[in-house]
Amino acid sequence: MHVKVIIKRIRKLFGMIAVSDDNLIDKNKNSILIDISTINKYDAGTGIQRVVRSVVSNLLSMNLEKFIVRTIISNGRINYIYNQLHSLSNIDRKFNQVNNEKVIARPGDMFLGIDLSPKDILRNKGQIIRWKSAGVRIVFFVYDLLPARNPDWFHRTTSRRYLKWLNFVVDHADHVICISRTVADDFALWIAQNRPGNANGPDIGVIRLGSDFTTSMRTTTMPDNAEKIFSWMRAKRTVLMVGTIEPRKGYDQALKAFDLIWQNDQDNAPHLLIVGRPGWKSALLQAKIRNHVCYGKSLLWLEDASDTFLAALYQKCAGLLLASRGEGFGLPMLEAKAYGKSVLVRDLPVFREVARGSATFFHGEEPEDLANAINGWLATIDVNKQEAEDATQAGNWQTTANDILTMLGVLDSTNNKTV
Repeated sequence: MHVKVIIKRIRKLFGMIAVSDDNLIDKNKNSILIDISTINKYDAGTGIQRVVRSVVSNLLSMNLEKFIVRTIISNGRINYIYNQLHSLSNIDRKFNQVNNEKVIARPGDMFLGIDLSPKDILRNKGQIIRWKSAGVRIVFFVYDLLPARNPDWFHRTTSRRYLKWLNFVVDHADHVICISRTVADDFALWIAQNRPGNANGPDIGVIRLGSDFTTSMRTTTMPDNAEKIFSWMRAKRTVLMVGTIEPRKGYDQALKAFDLIWQNDQDNAPHLLIVGRPGWKSALLQAKIRNHVCYGKSLLWLEDASDTFLAALYQKCAGLLLASRGEGFGLPMLEAKAYGKSVLVRDLPVFREVARGSATFFHGEEPEDLANAINGWLATIDVNKQEAEDATQAGNWQTTANDILTMLGVLDSTNNKTV
C-alpha cells in the first residue's frame, strides 16, 4: 500500500477516535466560532494578545440564550478544528487543548476572526468562503492598517501577506470590528482609495477596549531580581516605556532624548526603564540599548515581564512614555492611567481619541523635541498627582465583550440581554 494512503488512513483513524465535546454543546444553539490560531501557537503577551485573551475569556464566561461560544484553530492545513477551550478562569491555562475534531459550521453561526492570523486565514480562505455561502456570518477584527500604510516598518513578507489578508477581509467579511474610531476611519479610507468599486463592503463598527489590566493577566511570576529593580526605581524617578523593540515604537528618538537629559543633569536625571521583547528590523537599536554607557545605571531593558511584574512596574514608575509613531489604540496608555500614572505620548490622532484629554502630548522628531517635553512633563507630574482612572469610566473587558455581541445583534443594546 502506498505510504501516502497509509498516512491518510492513520490521520482519519485519529480523527475518528478523538475525544468529542458534543456532550458540552447545546445542539439547539448556533455557534460563535472564535479563531485563536495565533495565540494558540504563541502568546507573545503584546497588545493584540492581551485583547484576544481578555475578550475570549469574557465571551466564554457568558451564558447566551441563542449562541454558544467555541474557540477554534487552524490545523496547519486547510481546515479549522475545535480548540476545546471552554473557560479561562485559570489565568495560567494554555490555549492548546485540541481534539482534532473538524469544525462543522451551520447557517446562523458566526466566525469571529479576533486573532490577527493572516497566514492561517489565507490558508483556510476556501473554507471561510464556503461557510459564508452556507449562511455563516464572517466577522474580522482590524487592529490597525500599519503594514499597508507604512510597509517599511515591517518585513516585506509581513506587509505583503497583510495586504492579501486585508483584501480578503474587504471581499468576504460581513462585519469588521475596529479598536478605535481612528482605525475605522482609516479602514474606510483605504477601501475608498484602493477598492473604489467595492460597493458591498463589510459593515464597520468600533468597540471600546478595556483597561482593567488584572483581568487580562496570563502570568503571575516575579523575577528573582524584582526587589533589586524596585530599589533601582525608587532611587530616582523612572520613566517607563512598554512595547516591542521595533521601528515604529520611537525607541530610537527616546534613547537619544535621554542621552541629552543625562548629559545635562546626571544627578537629577530620571531613569529609563524599557519593557518589551526584541522585535524586527531593530538589531542596531537593540545593540545600542544593551551596550549603552548608562546601561545598568540610568537605563534598563527587561525583555520579558510577567503580567504581575508589569503591573508592579506601572505602580512604581513616575509615568509612561509612549513615543510610537503609529498605533491602532495604545493599550499601555490606559493601563498606566488605571494605576494613576501620568502619560506623555506622541501627538497622534489615535492617542488624542484614546486619551480623552488626560495626557501630555509632544511634537517633533528631533531628540531635543522629546527631551524638552520629558523635562516639562516630569515637572508637571511633581506638581499634579494623578488619580487612578475608574475602570467603569475607561471601559473594562466585559464591556468590550458586550459591545461586540451588541454590534452583532446577539445582545440588546438597551439592556445587554440576549435577543
